Amino acid sequence: MAALPMKFEELLPLFSLNGTCETLEHTTPGAAPTQIIRTDQAWDVRFRWTTTGALNYVMSGKWLLRVLLEEMGQGESGLAPAYSQAEVAFVSAPTTYDRILHIPAGQVRPGVYRIVATITMVGPTNVPGPIAGFGEGEMLQFFNGGPISIPLVP
Repeated sequence: MAALPMKFEELLPLFSLNGTCETLEHTTPGAAPTQIIRTDQAWDVRFRWTTTGALNYVMSGKWLLRVLLEEMGQGESGLAPAYSQAEVAFVSAPTTYDRILHIPAGQVRPGVYRIVATITMVGPTNVPGPIAGFGEGEMLQFFNGGPISIPLVP
């Protein structure tokens, strides 16, 4: 899947950011990203975002990253927080961040899902900051792939 642009709301002068998210199926080294993932395969969601502006030098806190799945026809599907959430320290300077959340095999039941990735800034006292963003991904299909059975012809 190609990197998808994220939409951000930031209400600060002298500060801006932009970023992308993408889903990576990584069981085959060097394989291209795919939108069809076996339930017995691990997969990743990569977040990349950049902050710019002079206000970076006086800000602090952390970024909260989260991955959500919405199963088509069924509603939201929860991923375990241990795999679908992360905290990233805020760097008090213009910075490019690159963080991958690793989702182990067996965390998603078979089905078709829309993925949403969110980034939220939280201040040093855990008060939500004035920055939030999300990226809505393409559809992903998770399926149970059994062994291939080819009948032998005598």
